[in-house]
This record gives sequence, C-alpha cells and structure tokens, in this order.
Amino acid sequence: MRLSPSRRTQAGLTRVEVLATLGVLLALVLILVVPLWFGARRLAKGIHCINNLKNVGLAFRVFATDHDDHFPWQVPAKDGGTANLFGQPESLWRHFLVLTNAQLSPNNLDQPRILWCPMDSFKRPAATFFANPANPRAAVFSGNQHVSYFLNLGANTNELQAETPDHILSGDRNLLVDGKAIGPGTAYLSGGQSVSFTAGKIHRRYGHLLFADGSVQEVWTNRIAGAHSATNLLLIP
Repeated sequence: MRLSPSRRTQAGLTRVEVLATLGVLLALVLILVVPLWFGARRLAKGIHCINNLKNVGLAFRVFATDHDDHFPWQVPAKDGGTANLFGQPESLWRHFLVLTNAQLSPNNLDQPRILWCPMDSFKRPAATFFANPANPRAAVFSGNQHVSYFLNLGANTNELQAETPDHILSGDRNLLVDGKAIGPGTAYLSGGQSVSFTAGKIHRRYGHLLFADGSVQEVWTNRIAGAHSATNLLLIP
C-alpha cells in the first residue's frame, strides 16, 4: 500500500518572528552602543573644557608677563587692568574681557566660547563675539551669563614657578566647598577647605580646577582637591 506524501510545510520564519528578532537585535544595539556614544560625547566635552581652562590660564599668564607679574585685578584701570572692579561679582566677566586685548596676541582669548563650557549648554548660552558684530542678532559677550568659569581674585603670580601650587585660579562654576554648593556671587575659600563639584550640574559628578601655574585638575564628587594655604575670594557666575 502506497502512503500519500505528508502535507506538512517547512516554511521559514514568519513575518512576526522576523520583526521580533529585529526588535531584540535593535534593543541589544541600543543597550550596548548608546551608553558608549553618550560616554564618548561627555568625554569629548570634558576634554574641550580642560582645553578652555588651559587657554584661560595661558592668557592670564601672558597678561601678567606684560604687566609686571600682576593679574588684571591687581592692575589699575588706567594701565589696562580691573583693580577698580575688585570684589564685584557682577563684573566677573570684565576680568576675562581684558584678556582679549590685541596687545596680548597671539596668546589672548580670541573667541568668547573659550569662556563657556560645552556641558553648560542647557544652563546658559555661549556668546559669539567679544565686540559688536555686524549681525544685530548675534550674542555679544556682555555679562556673567556668558561665562561658565569662576575666578579667584586671591590667586597671584608667586605660584607660577611653585613646585606644588595650591592657588586655584579658575574652574567650573558648579562648586562645592566642604560639601556645600556655593554661588553665584562672592564666596571665600579659606585654608584647609575641600573643593569638589555638584552632582547634578554641568559635568554631572565632576569638574575642573585651573591652578595659577596653568595646570588643570579634574575633580570628582567622591574626591576633593588638596588643601589650600591661603584665603581666596571667589567670584562665581
């Protein structure tokens, strides 16, 4: 007796199964790749911020070289400094603005974005020009809202050649001093106090400090910067 062949089909994956498989693969890609992509972006912006602060430090050193080893807030206005604005937090941006003087070329601040941290984009805007541009809609550097970095008016050039400088010159504005958030405005940093950064702003759990010798230190919230031997006056935007 001859048996008829089986009618069982040997079909491949159904459309639903294909879509389900693709969905699983897409989910795996998102889980593995997206965090790496965001991490790479944060790393790039962190490096950008470090470079900004190094340029700021270089500009201050060039200014000091041209003004008998004094920073702008130690130089009278008639000589191109900002001593008349000492201790005025609303005038913080003007201490940076004097670094754009053409006489400081080629190591002056050539664009206002150097004073703006790319991780600060959701907190405040970057300026486009230092002077009035032809485009009336362009953002002109004209206030603390265009600055991401604090400034320490207690820093001096005696630290430039020190082997272990402890004078902070500048850094990210989201400061914690002894675990307490400070700024905007004026704050005092006395000897022995710890410095770190808030967890929910700008770099998210870390920040950068620029020292008077031009070096930049990355500081995480679970670590602190070294002790400071002097009392410092900080202007925080």
